[in-house]
Amino acid sequence: GYICVASSPHKLMDQAGLTKAQIVCNLKNLAENVLEKLITIVPKSEIIITSGYRQKGLVGVESPTSQHPLGMACDVVLKKTPRDRKKHFDLIQQIASAVPHDQLILEYEGAATVWIHMSFNASASKQRNMNFTMNNHRKVADGYQLLV
Repeated sequence: GYICVASSPHKLMDQAGLTKAQIVCNLKNLAENVLEKLITIVPKSEIIITSGYRQKGLVGVESPTSQHPLGMACDVVLKKTPRDRKKHFDLIQQIASAVPHDQLILEYEGAATVWIHMSFNASASKQRNMNFTMNNHRKVADGYQLLV
C-alpha cells in the first residue's frame, strides 16, 4: 500500500472560504477525474506528485488565485526524468486530449526545472480547459511550448 504522510507545514485547515471537508472533496475529485486518467497514459510508478494541497501563504511564489489551497490542483514530474523538458512537453500534449482539466500548465523554472500543473474544479458547470506555458512564474504562451 501507500504511506501517506501529512507534509508539514501544510496542515489541512479551513481556508480560502472552504471547509476542510470541502477541500477533501476537491482532492477526491482531482484524484478521480485527473490522476486516475493520468495513470492510463503513464504508470503511477513513473510519476511523482511534487505539490498538491497547500496551506495558503506558505509558498514563496504563489498566485493569489492558486487552486492548490482549494485542493483542486497538483503538480507532477516524471520520476525517472524529472528534468527532461522534451518528455514533459510530449506528456502534457497527451494529457491535454485525454484528461479532463480546468488548468493544464507546462511550467519551467530556471535552467533545468520543469513540471506539469493540473487542476480540476468539480463545482464549476464546466472546466475552463486552460492550456498554457509558464516560465519563471510568468505566462509565456497559450498552448504548450518546448523551452530548452
